[in-house]
Amino acid sequence: MDELQMTIALLFKRAGKQALSENEMRFALSMDLKWFAPSEARAIVDCAAKTGILAKTPEGLKPAFDIASIEIPLGFRPGKSVLECAMPPRNIFKEIAEFTCAKLGVDESAIVSEINKEIEAFGGLLDPRAAAVIVAEKHGIDAKKYAEDVENLILKNSA
Repeated sequence: MDELQMTIALLFKRAGKQALSENEMRFALSMDLKWFAPSEARAIVDCAAKTGILAKTPEGLKPAFDIASIEIPLGFRPGKSVLECAMPPRNIFKEIAEFTCAKLGVDESAIVSEINKEIEAFGGLLDPRAAAVIVAEKHGIDAKKYAEDVENLILKNSA
């Protein structure tokens, strides 16, 4: 069971209801429990509905699992990891390209072309995100803040 499912179960157990409105859920997550900002609470509820954890019914949203089978630890508080499915994934390649373009004052297509040439120079084996860091550094732009993130993403995906 994941943290998102546990969070949803807690909301229903706390309310003592079988169905909750989206507003009730968002209010509980942001105002009552003060766990998330209202925009994050909305994203969490939307994500739970999209992933099938919540089912839409005429009465409102209902959990699509047995909440009685979920044991919630005393003092449970969801971490920011519940936002991972709710927030769009970070496009670090685009961030690096835009950062480089802004520093150099050039068009994005010129930087993307340079990145592609860097990838070709490595026989197509270089990750595009790593190539973007290399291109930035070749232009004298400090891209260390991106290099660590790129390394972590590459290692995470290769595991």
